[in-house]
Amino acid sequence: MSKIHVLERTDKTYRLVLHAPVPGASNAALFTWKSVLIKLGLTGKVSEAMDEGTGPGEITAAENALLLSGDVIEFTHSLLVHPGVTELAQLEADIDQFLAEKQDEIVAKYDQYGRVI
Repeated sequence: MSKIHVLERTDKTYRLVLHAPVPGASNAALFTWKSVLIKLGLTGKVSEAMDEGTGPGEITAAENALLLSGDVIEFTHSLLVHPGVTELAQLEADIDQFLAEKQDEIVAKYDQYGRVI
C-alpha cells in the first residue's frame, strides 16, 4: 500500500494524500482503535480525496479496500517545501512526523471514547 500520494507541488508546498495503518490496540475504554475510528467516520469508507483506478492521482482497488475495512486511515495534508534540502528525504521525514502527531492527537482525543460510567 502506498503511504504517500502526491497530488501537486507548487514552489512552496506539496499537496498530499497520506495513508497510515490503524493501530491494532484498544483505547482506555477497551474498544479497538479500528472500531472507534470507524464509528467516528474517520475510516471504514473509500477514499474521499482520490478516485479509484490505476492511473496518476488515483487509488488502487486494493488500497481502497484497506480504507473500507478500517485497517488504514487517510489524511490530506500540505507540506512546505524546504529549499536546499534533499526533497524526498525531507518530505518523508516531515510526513512521518505529521503521522506521528496525528496518531498522538487521535489517542489524546478519543482514548476515553465509548466509556460508560
